[in-house]
Amino acid sequence: MPSPPRGRVFNGVIVVSALAGVVVVVVPARHLWGLWFAGKPVDELPLFWDVPVLVWGRIGKVLQFAAGLAVIIDLLDPDKLRAKGRGASQRLRERRAQRLAKLRSHRLSALRRRLYDSFVDVRPVVGGRVGDAVVSLNTRPPTGFGHDAPFTLEDYLGFRERVLAGLDIRTDGRLSNEQTEEISEQVGVFFKEHLSAQDKVLYEQSEKKWERLFAVVVVALLGSVVYHLTAGSSLEWMLLHGVLMVGFFTLMSPAGAYVAALPGLAREVPALVAGYLATHLLDQTRPLHAFRKIAVVLFIIGFGLDLLAS
Repeated sequence: MPSPPRGRVFNGVIVVSALAGVVVVVVPARHLWGLWFAGKPVDELPLFWDVPVLVWGRIGKVLQFAAGLAVIIDLLDPDKLRAKGRGASQRLRERRAQRLAKLRSHRLSALRRRLYDSFVDVRPVVGGRVGDAVVSLNTRPPTGFGHDAPFTLEDYLGFRERVLAGLDIRTDGRLSNEQTEEISEQVGVFFKEHLSAQDKVLYEQSEKKWERLFAVVVVALLGSVVYHLTAGSSLEWMLLHGVLMVGFFTLMSPAGAYVAALPGLAREVPALVAGYLATHLLDQTRPLHAFRKIAVVLFIIGFGLDLLAS
């Protein structure tokens, strides 16, 4: 079923907003409207949040003035507005392409960690100290790595067989530090061999961001430990240390690459929102026409408040 045009959806939102504005002005103040129709003054009586009607009436005048500013749209050159909208649309497409490339880079980093985890299983020791863990061979490898993986499942299974054939694994499946390092090195070689030249650049960029964030978390963890040893234990320290530990283990997990991407993606949100608004407000047959519809809602609400206070 095809989705309705954005213009029709926006018109529906405007109609609903106008009706909601009328309801908001009329229903909560129905007793005041009764006094108003009876010719009694209500300007000193409270309306919303115990604010007098007189104040709301002045707010209504401001809303009416803002609605009247919509006439400025008719004074602007529509051709120039559409040209600016087309430019914003092009920049928006470029930013979206850049964002997809960044997400691709972090997906590659997450896939590299998942590939390592398919060999190595780390589990905490039950009843042991914090940090104690059992490192053993993962006997339940994944059955797939997604459609965008740079290697096939057959490539992985052949690689896994070669790696395990070169390791002298104990009967209980535990791995030594040397074995985990060997697995990590071979996983890195296998992974990079299957990357295209463009993906290699993206992967290296993601790894640098991950390393910077990881270094910040580790330094903060060490600082919290030093504070604990010098100042003693406290509830605030336990909360901070717990948050840092969660951050540390999150970064070490396959999701760590996406966590490292969050600061950069958050910085892009304002530009993407601005580009989206400029595109859909200016690159139209009637540029900024949406503001005329919004002005209708502001006028209805403002007029109702002003009328009640008159």
